[in-house]
Amino acid sequence: MKKALAVLLAVLMLGTLTALAESGVPPAVIEDTLTVFKYFSGEVTEVIAYDDARGGFMYNVFIETADSGPISFNVDQESGDLTGAVPEKGDVFKGYYDIDRPIPLIWPPNYYAFSYAVNPGETEYLINGEKLDAPEPFMLGKELMVPVRAICEALGHTVRWNSEENVAELGAAIRFSLISDYYIVGRMAPIELGSSPVIINDTAFVPLSFFRNVVTMNNAYFAEGQVVINNEEKME
Repeated sequence: MKKALAVLLAVLMLGTLTALAESGVPPAVIEDTLTVFKYFSGEVTEVIAYDDARGGFMYNVFIETADSGPISFNVDQESGDLTGAVPEKGDVFKGYYDIDRPIPLIWPPNYYAFSYAVNPGETEYLINGEKLDAPEPFMLGKELMVPVRAICEALGHTVRWNSEENVAELGAAIRFSLISDYYIVGRMAPIELGSSPVIINDTAFVPLSFFRNVVTMNNAYFAEGQVVINNEEKME
């Protein structure tokens, strides 16, 4: 798996360097990692809270998964938190991890939770007032990550993969790669959103702000379990 990703990354980098250089982005600022997340979900069996050496608060959350047995996650203040709840015994905990980050050789396997949710519900997507069935969003730092293709297609756009330049294209003007926080609109300076795209189960996720700052929808926000994207009067 990692070998295949490395090959894919090399191909992506070659095309992305060309595409972004033509758009005025210095090659030195292009990130060189393809971020692929997976997740485990299960019932919390134990939570150990302790002081972080950096002064923050951290939990070690132990869960029992249906398919993989016991798993534990380290959670700190930098972990993206979708639900805003403190994990407790008996809760359902969903933890996302980077497949390329090494894990210590201990039992049960211990992962760092880049993102997590406690007792997650089904997020409702409302795209121009219509409900959309799409993969669950997650928090990465302060950015809500949402599935780009499903939402773009619901908005009436076509997402194409440019195999020559190895970038995703939205219409004639918008393009982005999977390995950098640079989203390009025409000949404008690249837009930084706070996160490069992330891959989960072969689905690309981008920051929700992509639809407000790049696609230029009037509204793109998350509130009360709903992702709302539309061109109605702007919400402040």
